[in-house]
Amino acid sequence: MTYSPGKQAEFFNQKDRKVLETGNKEDIPEEVVSSLSLGKRWLHTVKIPIYDERHQPQYLLCFSEDITDKKQVESERKELSEVMENAVSGISRLDVTGRYIYVNKTYAQITGYQPEEMIGMSWEKTVHPDELEKLIVVYNQMVKEGRVEVETIGIRKDSSIFYKQLVMIATYDEQHQLSGHYCFMKDISERAKLEAERRKAELNLEKELLRTKTLFNTSMDGVVVMNYRGDVIQSSPSFAQMLGYTLEETLSLNLVDWDAQWTKEELQIIINSDVVMPLFETKHKRKDGSKYDVEISYSRVILDGEVLHFCICRDISDRKQKEIALTQAMEAAETG
Repeated sequence: MTYSPGKQAEFFNQKDRKVLETGNKEDIPEEVVSSLSLGKRWLHTVKIPIYDERHQPQYLLCFSEDITDKKQVESERKELSEVMENAVSGISRLDVTGRYIYVNKTYAQITGYQPEEMIGMSWEKTVHPDELEKLIVVYNQMVKEGRVEVETIGIRKDSSIFYKQLVMIATYDEQHQLSGHYCFMKDISERAKLEAERRKAELNLEKELLRTKTLFNTSMDGVVVMNYRGDVIQSSPSFAQMLGYTLEETLSLNLVDWDAQWTKEELQIIINSDVVMPLFETKHKRKDGSKYDVEISYSRVILDGEVLHFCICRDISDRKQKEIALTQAMEAAETG
């Protein structure tokens, strides 16, 4: 009601006359009045007619209680209730025995129940059995400290599992005694799945690195990894030994430093070619300038977007000498 002294006075006069005319008590739970000093106020008013000797209403006895603060609290409580009910996160309240006394729609939806189904239910029913002991410890920590956060495994109504993040906040009564706690829940199953996949990938990578390290350190053949320019990224001790360098020295080498069969330009063409020769022969040059025959098992791998050249080098000098000796012997036999 907009404040207007004349209109407001006439409004209340009409109500008073009506009570006097009917002679009936009137209880008005809520009515709004405007005040110059206090603004809009809510009143609870009771109007009682007082009778004369002839039992005719003579005047009114009115009692008014200012319920503005109470209305504001009720409005804020209703607003908070609507916010909690429609919150994106799951929100619940549990009593001191650990049973649900309030559950919002999101909390119930995450666990696969209707909100009313969860009232009176113990929290243990929503936690995976393997996690119960852990959650009991966490609950006791909350009782001691007032607040706690934890990630755990939940179990739905249909027995399927999910991963959840919980924030538990203790509540207390007027005597500062524990009366229960609020539980804020977030479904983190997707995040947990990605983390599990990441851990699996890291484990597989560790295994692959161990396998590669073992290959590098134990292989009798020389193993070398180069970038797109032919610079050495990694090499095995056997590769260094074959060339007569230390392992550290090989890391400063380029393909042209040890290949004795092709020119620098030809080697660059081979490296950048779309055609991959998985097995071929060439000649290598040692640190002292001597040369020997090698067989190369060659492949390419892409790591973090970079093409790497992976070569296994086998010294075939003895085999080549035997082939030459056999060829010479056969030629001699034919001419003899």
